[in-house]
Order: sequence, then C-alpha cells, then structure tokens
Amino acid sequence: MTTPELDPAGLDQFDTVLRSNAPAAEKIAVLVGRFRPVMAQPPREWLSELVSVIEEYEPEVFVIRRLTSDLAYEARRSRAPLPDTRDLEPLEHGSIGRLLVVYLRCQRLRFDYRFAELVLFARRWLGEFPDDALLLAFLAGGCFGQGTTTDLAQREAVGFLERSLRSPNADQVSRTVCLYALWLGSDPDDLADRMLTLADDIVGRGEDDYYHHYLRTAALRRRADFESAIESINRAMTLLPDDRRDLHQDYVRERELTNAVRVLDRRVSTVLDDLVATLRQEIDNQVFEASKRLATQAERVQNTLSDSLLRVVEIIGLFVALVGFLAAGGFLTVRAAGFWQHFGAVAVTVIGTITFFALLRWVVHSRAGAEPSDKSTPAKPQLPRQLRRLLRLRG
Repeated sequence: MTTPELDPAGLDQFDTVLRSNAPAAEKIAVLVGRFRPVMAQPPREWLSELVSVIEEYEPEVFVIRRLTSDLAYEARRSRAPLPDTRDLEPLEHGSIGRLLVVYLRCQRLRFDYRFAELVLFARRWLGEFPDDALLLAFLAGGCFGQGTTTDLAQREAVGFLERSLRSPNADQVSRTVCLYALWLGSDPDDLADRMLTLADDIVGRGEDDYYHHYLRTAALRRRADFESAIESINRAMTLLPDDRRDLHQDYVRERELTNAVRVLDRRVSTVLDDLVATLRQEIDNQVFEASKRLATQAERVQNTLSDSLLRVVEIIGLFVALVGFLAAGGFLTVRAAGFWQHFGAVAVTVIGTITFFALLRWVVHSRAGAEPSDKSTPAKPQLPRQLRRLLRLRG
C-alpha cells in the first residue's frame, strides 16, 4: 500500500505549501496529513516516498524533526514495525533523506522506551552527523532512560545534554527531547533544577506547548513547589489539542499524583514536627532529671568533705590534748616523792589516756554513722526510645 494519491487541487496545494515560505507548522500539517493514513503499514510501503518528498522539497531541519516525531508517534499508536537500518543503505551518505530515516528510528525507539538500543543507534550515526542537536538529545535521553546512577554515566548523559543545548542547530524539538531526557533522570535534586531552568527557557522563547508544561510539572513537584505544579499541569490540559485527547487521562493522573504527593508531604511534615517536639520534650526532661541528680550528688560530696574535714580537726584536737595530758602526767610522775604519789600519777595518766582513746573512738563512729546509708549507684539516664531508634537508623 502506498500513500493515497492526491487530486490535482490537493497536489497543487501540497506543492505550493512546501515550496513557499509558509510557516513550519503549515508544512508539517500537510506532510503529516499526507502520510498519516499509511503509518499502520510497514515502513517499506511508504518510507521511500517520504524520503523522495523530503529530498525534493528540502524543508527546514525543524520541519523534518517535528515531522518524524509526529509520524513515529502515529506509527507507535498503530503498532507498526520500526524502520529497518537496511533502509538507510541505498541513501547517499550525509543526505537529508538518510538523516530523516535516522530521526524516524530514534523517535520510535524513544517512544517505545528502548533506551539501550537508542543509545547504540544514535551513537553510531552521530559520527556521520556530528554535533546534530537532536541526535545528542537522543543520546542524553537514552543514557538517563537506562536508569544508570554511576557518576561516569551521569556525567556522560549531562555532557550529551549540554552539547545538544549549545549546538548551533538546536531548536524546539531538540530542546523538548532534552527536557524529556531530564524527566527520565534518576537524580531528583540536581536534574530537577536543570529541568526547571530549561523549561523556563523554553517558555521564555515562546516554544512552550502542552507537553512542555506537562514535563515542567514533574520538575516543580520534585522541588516540592506543589502549587506551581498544579498550575502547570492545568495549563497543559488547557493547551491539549482536540486530536490529542488520548493523553488526557495521563495528564489527569499527573495532577492526581501531584496532589497525592502534596498531601503526603504535609502529613510527613506534621509527623516529623510532632516527633521532633516529643523528642525535644523528652530530652529536656532527661536533662532536668540528670541536673537534679548531679546537684544531689554534688551536695552529698560537699557534705562528705565537710564532715571529713571536721572529723580530722576533732581527731587532731584530741591528739594534741592527749599529748599535752601525757606531758603533764609525765611531769607529775617525775616530780612525785613517794610510792603513792607515783602510783596516783601513773593511774591518772592511764585513766586519762583511756578516756582520750574512748573519746576518739566515739568521734570516729559518730561521724561514720552520720553519713548517708544509701550507697546505691544512681540510675544511668536513658535516652528516649524515639531518639535511640533515630540514632540507630542514622548509624
């Protein structure tokens, strides 16, 4: 089956639009209208004619890129097979027809989420079409789409992305694929900032449409700017054209997801605030109890030191008195004249000595009995259960 034959009026209009300076959107519309009816057929049925039309009229690169995106999406909806690499062999090296087929296959691999094949295929043809912004964007999308998280893979993907955006032939289509590549990325922090910056740049250029606002919603959601994300997805649904109403459910699900994440974020924030308040209160209580125990221990130590010092003073006083008594008793014994005087002096000395030792024993035991009897080890302060669990998780 080939493309439907156009009547003379239709063929004249087709030729006039493609040869004129008509807007790119008008050229894309007539080309898509010409080839959309055969997108369900194998590529061999219509690809050669499409290549002939492109080589004859030589439209702008933007028209070719947008055309291949629309046709590849239509082919995917119709479950038609992919263009074969053998379809490239008859085409001239570096020709616009060859680039058309490369774009078609890359777009179809992107829509089918076959990112490993996309990377291999786009890398192969980048040598023939160096610094092509769309091929570089395909490579970035393929690298991010494979879910690689290593630093080397991330740097390579970002490198392709930046080269595509800096390329002199970058346009709305290549920037859209770059935005899509960032949407596929697995680093929600750095890539979300890049994604939002690129989305805002596209809006600033006046290139935005429903798909850009759809992707921008994801970037805003990742940055927890939920109000702006809801506004963005609502804007995308407003711009959705009538012939793309098949995407309406996808956009509704995106809005529901954003709302669900917003509710979850609020609940998690509330739970965390309550947990932090509970932990702070329990820690304050533990600190207060520990301070009380420390104050009690300090007072006990101070009393013990005071009692010990007083005991030492009393004992020293008793020893001084004992030494003085013994000196006086010895003096009396030496000066005694008879047996009874000597006996009385010795008896007084012995009795006095015994009395002093009795007083010393009484002082020691009375001070020891005055000390607190509670010698148990104070309980070790325990951290609250929530804090211990949090510390184990962080450990």
